[in-house]
Amino acid sequence: MSEVVKAENSDVSYEKKDVNPRAILYIGISIIISAVIIHFAVWRLFDLFNAREVHMGKPPATLVNTKRQPPPAPRLQTDAPDDLQEMRLREKALLESYGWVDRQNGIAHIPIERAIALLIERGLPKTQQASENLTEKQMSVNTKSSISRTAEQERNQK
Repeated sequence: MSEVVKAENSDVSYEKKDVNPRAILYIGISIIISAVIIHFAVWRLFDLFNAREVHMGKPPATLVNTKRQPPPAPRLQTDAPDDLQEMRLREKALLESYGWVDRQNGIAHIPIERAIALLIERGLPKTQQASENLTEKQMSVNTKSSISRTAEQERNQK
């Protein structure tokens, strides 16, 4: 078997004493004790401030403002599903009720089901102006189509 030979160098060494654990323990304990003393001192200071304000007749100050005013419009939507449901209920109530749109001019709204029934019963209203516009449109379409037909006929003849 072969022997393992360890090479030793007397010039290379390490520090025998790295850390003083007792000093680290004392520093840690003193930091904890200082923190506890500071916390109790601040707590006592705030108690003194509150006692002074009570003695002066003022209520203790709070960080929460209880008299908040709502922000100016437009506001953010906080509950979208409820807002949508409320809007649909308002629209449904409007579509299913009778009411005035413009009372002075005699314009009213009726329930949508009744309006559909009346439309089926009476048909769409016809006005003189609508029929005149329709005939003008038909004439312009007829003339355009006849012009295009004559242009095609001329091309075919050539």
